[in-house]
Amino acid sequence: MTKSVTWNTSRPIQERFKAPKRHHSFPGTVAISRRLSKLSPVPTAATDLQMISGGSMTGNGMATPYDRIYRLIEVEVVKRLRGDDQEWLSLTCGREVLQNRDVEAALEAKRYQAEWRNGLSRLTTFVQEHAPQLFTMLVYTKNEKLLDLFCDHGIGDSMFPVKLASKYTSIVFTKETPHRELKLDSRVTKSEAFNLFNFWQWVFFVPELRWTTFDHPPLDSRSHLPFLTLHEISRTEFSIVYKGLVHRNHVKFEPDGIDIATDDEGNPYVAVKQLLPNGLMKGTFTSFVQAEYQALDALRSFDSQHLIKATAFYKKKAGEAEDLFFVFPWAEHGNLRKFWKEKIPSIYNHNYMKWVFQQLLGLADALQTLHHENQVSRHGDLKPENVLCFNMSGSTAIKDHTSCVLVISDVGLSRTHDKSTRFRSKTKMAAGETIAYAAPETELFPDQATSRRFDIWSLGCLYLEFIIWLLYGVEELERFDNELGLRFYAITNKPATLNVNDTKKAEVNPTVKSWIEHIKNDPRCTGTGRKETAVSRLIALVEKRLLVIAANPDPKDPLPAPNEPRDELQVTADSQVRTDIPTFKLGVREPTASSEEVLNTMMSRTAVSVKTGDAERAYAPEVCKGFDSILRDVEGGVIEWINLEQDGLTSLSLQGPESLTNISTRSRRDSSGKNQEPLDDKWEYIPDEVTATGLRASLHQLPQVYDPSKLCGRCAGLSLWSQECSFDDTAARLDKNSAQCALCRLLSLSLESWATLPDDNLHFFRFGSSLKLNNKRLPPIASLCTLPGNPTHIQVLREWIRDCDTHQCVCSQDIPFLPTRLLDVGKRGSKKPRLICETSGLAKEAKYLALSHRWGSLPNAGEPDPLAGKIVCTYEKNIHRLENGVHDVDLPPMYQDAIAIARELEVQYLWIDSLCIIQHDKSDPFDKDNGRDWKKESERMEQVFRSAYITLAASCASSPVEHFLKTRPERQCVTMKSGNTFYYLSEAIDDFYNDVEQGELNKRGWVLQERALSRRTIYFTETQTYWECGEGVRCETLTKTKNSKASLLGDANFPYSFPSYVKGKKIKLYQDLYERYSTLALSYLTDRPVAIRGLETRLLRVLGAKGGYGVFDIYFRRGLLWQRGQARLKRIDFSEQRDKEQQPVPSWSWMAYSGDIRYMEVPLGGVEWDLWDGDIVSPWKTAKDDNNKAPFELEALVRDIKVVEPGARVFLDEPGRTFHHPFKCVVVGSSKPSNQGKIHTYYALIVTALGPEENGVYERVGAAFLRKHQIVWDSPGADARIH
Repeated sequence: MTKSVTWNTSRPIQERFKAPKRHHSFPGTVAISRRLSKLSPVPTAATDLQMISGGSMTGNGMATPYDRIYRLIEVEVVKRLRGDDQEWLSLTCGREVLQNRDVEAALEAKRYQAEWRNGLSRLTTFVQEHAPQLFTMLVYTKNEKLLDLFCDHGIGDSMFPVKLASKYTSIVFTKETPHRELKLDSRVTKSEAFNLFNFWQWVFFVPELRWTTFDHPPLDSRSHLPFLTLHEISRTEFSIVYKGLVHRNHVKFEPDGIDIATDDEGNPYVAVKQLLPNGLMKGTFTSFVQAEYQALDALRSFDSQHLIKATAFYKKKAGEAEDLFFVFPWAEHGNLRKFWKEKIPSIYNHNYMKWVFQQLLGLADALQTLHHENQVSRHGDLKPENVLCFNMSGSTAIKDHTSCVLVISDVGLSRTHDKSTRFRSKTKMAAGETIAYAAPETELFPDQATSRRFDIWSLGCLYLEFIIWLLYGVEELERFDNELGLRFYAITNKPATLNVNDTKKAEVNPTVKSWIEHIKNDPRCTGTGRKETAVSRLIALVEKRLLVIAANPDPKDPLPAPNEPRDELQVTADSQVRTDIPTFKLGVREPTASSEEVLNTMMSRTAVSVKTGDAERAYAPEVCKGFDSILRDVEGGVIEWINLEQDGLTSLSLQGPESLTNISTRSRRDSSGKNQEPLDDKWEYIPDEVTATGLRASLHQLPQVYDPSKLCGRCAGLSLWSQECSFDDTAARLDKNSAQCALCRLLSLSLESWATLPDDNLHFFRFGSSLKLNNKRLPPIASLCTLPGNPTHIQVLREWIRDCDTHQCVCSQDIPFLPTRLLDVGKRGSKKPRLICETSGLAKEAKYLALSHRWGSLPNAGEPDPLAGKIVCTYEKNIHRLENGVHDVDLPPMYQDAIAIARELEVQYLWIDSLCIIQHDKSDPFDKDNGRDWKKESERMEQVFRSAYITLAASCASSPVEHFLKTRPERQCVTMKSGNTFYYLSEAIDDFYNDVEQGELNKRGWVLQERALSRRTIYFTETQTYWECGEGVRCETLTKTKNSKASLLGDANFPYSFPSYVKGKKIKLYQDLYERYSTLALSYLTDRPVAIRGLETRLLRVLGAKGGYGVFDIYFRRGLLWQRGQARLKRIDFSEQRDKEQQPVPSWSWMAYSGDIRYMEVPLGGVEWDLWDGDIVSPWKTAKDDNNKAPFELEALVRDIKVVEPGARVFLDEPGRTFHHPFKCVVVGSSKPSNQGKIHTYYALIVTALGPEENGVYERVGAAFLRKHQIVWDSPGADARIH
């Protein structure tokens, strides 16, 4: 009889994976397991050392110096290869491992076995100075006999990797010119040579990312790249951009005044740009890339921190083609557009304004460098998205974003020559990407060479947007963007109408003119006596010198050839002219004058167009000189940054000009026209004008609760009742005035939860019924409120219902339904509800409310029962009493509140699960129900909540003992008076996320289904009442809020709206729904598959799909790829379930476990599923249609696992559980091929046999991201059934 082996582990044990004999491309299974089990510093047995050292021991059984180095290398290599997606070693691995080690003693110990020809001293010097990595590889693979050969020929680390000759008897050194061939030592077999040079050298020798010559040989397709992580960020028709994390020893950055973002271990983040051919012929594409290379190569020598410098260039073989890549530093703070959205300007802060103007000057200086530094070039696509935000080198500032430096990026091919610029720009404009910031000459003179002043127009557009953001914030900047349309200029003539010189006519966009005029008249820019400020000088520079239509070509700009074809592309590569492809000449000229001479020449040149008589657009030197003048005058005290006489404390209107049109123009950046709203947790707050209008009369009649508050002079003069009210202040001033002013004190206390600095300028303004800070999309900082349960509170609820009913927010596709039982609460004034046990006699359209609540827990033994004498549940023994009617006071406080709300809302019927479902009374020996009613009614739960007129959620009550209509916590309140009218301003309390989403009620398993299926829900929380329906969330403070993820659950027509989502969004919603449910608590763990079954059933119905246990057949493979989201899961014992007829849940479903789960990170569109159709079959494909039970078995092909290194991405469901059989895997899918250094990944289930393996019955025990070498492929696998 075979002895059973038992072990306790958190990962598969390799000794049980019976691997067939194979070549030494990876260490054998037993060797790996032995190595991993012997990681202690001191060996414990001679037999273990014998295995590790390959038999090299001294006569007395002690380890030799070579044994110790071998063991050290083995341990370090295994440890370093344990990363999640890393199958390579750093180039410094060998040097680090051998540091302070006696290499000579180790070589001496191996002298007789290796038969060294070289002296020990020479070999030691060779290893330590020239070949530490090579020595480490040879020792680890047991090919140390080759060390002599490499030492003889001076072949060290710098010569690798090499090419293995065709017969595996020699290697070729491709890094030498001409290539040198070396015949291998006869003691090395062909098999050993193949493994060493066809596999292991790629693990040990990974290239550095550096700036190479353009004709540098491409990397081998087998070469790993030194990326620890690499994720695609964006993709266009021209390129793919990745965010990568590079090993710190494989890349170097030139000092450039910017900080390089790194992880905690000092590994830098980079941006990797892969160029795409976009349909071009190979030669043409290569020439374009070469031109871009030449432009970036030139930029590397420019002395400007405001121009991006490429870090590396490399090519990599991809079949017959070559992929080409540029590597740049990663911008930690994103681009300028993102900066505007996330940052709040501080215009009254001297250092802040100085930083703004220095950065704007830096951008102009960068263009000056680009235009005039020995190379006639232009950017051609300057826009906020191409201006990146880095940290300044050496900056330690955290909150103060003046530590950022703005850097112009995307300077390449499309800007080095006019024809290539036009080719690429036309293509990009067709996609709506570049046209917004393009200069007028793009349309006026389409066949004319692009001047450097094209960039000056784009810079003027960018400056204007920066000023708008600076003065009015991101909301007004977005309004400007929408009103602008497509361009900053407008064509005034129709295409068929030409002027005298046969050209169209352009003018500055009227919207741009309107905003510029508004800024010029802003009292912060020009105060008393029209005094100049830095901002007024800047807007004048933009208006008069940058956004100027006239910009005739400069004689020094390259011109197209006289007979150049109009629409054909001309390109050239370097100095070699080819006849099979078009030619291109990089626009480089000899320097003709110093920068100062250029500036003087341009400034003295006639700035008037010969053709039109209009002033011409400036060049970059003039822009720089303008900024220098502004900065000099501010520092000299001649002007201020901004008009400080306004001191920011009066009621300024911080908005732009009135719109020139009432037509809502689509944003120029939204070229797709599609709504691709992502699922996120960001909440947007806006005023609830509809409810406010409906309640206007009652809100103006609120009773006077407080005496008028004591206010400072500024606050007493504020017209808070006016929608036009706004004012500025700082946190420091508010804190100082708090002792004397109630409003300053309220605002100061409210700011404690906001990330503001003492001297930050804060802009407060009325928005709807609230007071907001800086951005209208952020939560209010103070608001109006009412009291729960009083006439005004009830009127708010009625107004919500009235508006929702009027606008038909609910368009139910369900057949009218009434629950089996309902509680008849009577009309207003009634005190005696009764239970209706037969609702079939009621009108089908009868309205009822449903209560969503927590049951709480029973009191501990010996403790008094607070609900003694109350009817908490319906049993067989008290159902007749309830049918006859009971007094309100006979019911728990929570039920009383629900009844009171139903009466006030004039809804006669109420459904409470504990009263409308007969509960099993285990203490009653005469109870004959035995849970049968609960089983029947639980199956109808989805219809109960789906058909309810409104669901009442008792969010603030932990059990029926508590009221949910409670006295609210005391809030800071300021009472203000205008004439005979009182106004009340209180601290903001709108927080749906914490009050509801993270509230205790919503942590209950049954409630997720109740919320998702309810058409409208009213949440009663500690601070206020919320309403949720398909239109979002409404707050009692007359504010509305929403976010994309929560709105899916609040959608009144969910799940009928589910099929309308795009596939990716469906998958994200499906996974988010179950991940969220898995975190929720249940009184009975066996309810895990039941508490969401109603929602699951309805989802399957509307999708026309089959499924069960949390898995849908349409997402079958993704549904199986889940993993534990915590330390461990625990298998649920379904033998104790309430429904004795319910079948157990199979192991491949997460519903079989308690604990939270998450779905594995399987990229959308990045997985091959069809390849593995034969390895796993959906049980719903073979299930009989007439069988109502969900299938229990999965048919699958199980494969052996060979190697699972420490740290491998294997996630056991129950770590620590004892297993009696080896682990195997079921491949569910695999990653699509990639040339980006990404490891090929196999998404798999980990399974183990239930009983003898020959029975073919398995259970799931985990999930894994496996690699090819970890799976046995040379055996067919075994058919199995997974239970």
